[in-house]
Amino acid sequence: MLLVVGGAAALAQAPPASSSAVASSAAEWVVFVSSRSGDGDLYAVRPDGTGLRMVLGTEAAEGTVRYDPARTRLVYHRFSDSGAMLMSGSRALFEDPNGDVAPAWSTRGEVVYVAERDGRADLFVADSLGGSVRRLTSDPEVERYPAWSPDGSRIAFDTFRGGQTEIVVLDLEGMDVTDLTRRPGNDLVPNWSADGGRIVFGAEVEPGNWDVWIVDTTTLALTRLTSDPAADGGPVFVPEAALPPGGP
Repeated sequence: MLLVVGGAAALAQAPPASSSAVASSAAEWVVFVSSRSGDGDLYAVRPDGTGLRMVLGTEAAEGTVRYDPARTRLVYHRFSDSGAMLMSGSRALFEDPNGDVAPAWSTRGEVVYVAERDGRADLFVADSLGGSVRRLTSDPEVERYPAWSPDGSRIAFDTFRGGQTEIVVLDLEGMDVTDLTRRPGNDLVPNWSADGGRIVFGAEVEPGNWDVWIVDTTTLALTRLTSDPAADGGPVFVPEAALPPGGP
């Protein structure tokens, strides 16, 4: 599997039709992947649900959006005939034969990602791309789509629990796990706001229909950002100044 980085991020095991987003404060937007244009393309919407527009459309299907630590570039996953790639223009950062996917960077330069070992997908952390690696989870269930908190102390990810996929947070100091989204339906692809107070994610509101939601990490209050029969998901918080110009 070829992994490429530097523009917007995704994971090989995407939800139906694709899903990915990120959100922010007053000047930030939520960027996500939607099938409404026929395949996976990138769209942006303000955190209050206004101003929806396409920001990247290609013939390939885009996937999960991620931000780099400097919050200046989106990284995303693109699906093509040659497989799933993490994209930053056309520059490939590394190629891994073991199917390691969904990298996310901490402010300290560490990389958390998903890797299949022992027949299941778990979370691993490398001190840098290609550096020493340690295993974070060893669970019979599948963990996916990890995302660092802004201060690097916690990692949000989705995991299968109680018959559905939930967004959980792993505290790296005590290795405690907190379930954030105890709602009916599957929840996927979490991403943090810049202040660490909110997490945006893709939520299944009915079979085959995905929308973008936000959860407050303190109160666990949920806010729905989109309502469309197409599949919206994989969100990320993005400063307005860093939005792509829009359109295909």
